[in-house]
Amino acid sequence: MNNILPRQLINIFLAVLIILLSTIHLTAGESLPDKSSSEKPREEKPYLEEIRPKKIWDDISHVITFPARMDLTGSLILAGVLGATGIFMSQDENIRGRIREIPDNDGINAAAKAGKWLGDGRLIVPLFLVSGAGGYLGKNQRLVRISVETLETLALSGLTVQILKFSTGRSRPFRDSGSWDFTGPSVSNEAFHSFPSGHAVTIGSVAGVLAGEFESIWIDLAAGGLVGLTAFQRMYADRHWASDVFFGSAIGIATGYSIARHRKAITAARILVTSVSLQSAQPGIQFTYIF
Repeated sequence: MNNILPRQLINIFLAVLIILLSTIHLTAGESLPDKSSSEKPREEKPYLEEIRPKKIWDDISHVITFPARMDLTGSLILAGVLGATGIFMSQDENIRGRIREIPDNDGINAAAKAGKWLGDGRLIVPLFLVSGAGGYLGKNQRLVRISVETLETLALSGLTVQILKFSTGRSRPFRDSGSWDFTGPSVSNEAFHSFPSGHAVTIGSVAGVLAGEFESIWIDLAAGGLVGLTAFQRMYADRHWASDVFFGSAIGIATGYSIARHRKAITAARILVTSVSLQSAQPGIQFTYIF
């Protein structure tokens, strides 16, 4: 089990590395505009804009600087999440006892197995790398945007979770040492990396991006169901406490939703000057609005 955590860190590192390498590769072949042919309209590629390093860094900066921009609404939401986490912590033992009373059957085991895979970064990261590549080849801006947003969220929220796991050293339920057993900094012993849940963060990241991108109650309900399924599996497998999965889900959802809404706001407000018409009959500047 000690090898599980290093694999998670490697997955996060590879996700960030692949994003950076792909953006560098895709933009490396672009040359400076040729002034001699400025009269020719420049072909716009909105889907390519979604993977430029500058835009990715803008997303990262948006999340990192959130505390400095936090308003009253954000403060109330943060207080609510922390308060709910505290309530769950006070009830972790009772919740674990109730879940352990659930009789074992094939249907529950199958659902739990699906929940585990939904939160596995080894499946989710390649899935969105492939979807991003498919969106790029098909010139589908929304698919590229969703894929990049999800990978960014997984990298940022995943890093946050690993820091919390290392620093708190919370015992996993199966150790039977109690829900308040926090041993402090622990790097090598995976049995003390319960808080928060990495699987919950992974599926929460996907759910947050989808909720921010589509703004549909049906998408929200479906995404919430997937988050709940993964949360249940982590508790059913006795790997995490209820507070672990709640706080992990909140981190992923908040990060993904913030990035998705930020990108949509910028895209909706952006005006591109695509070309200058030199025809005498129709002089002027052509503007293109990207929605």
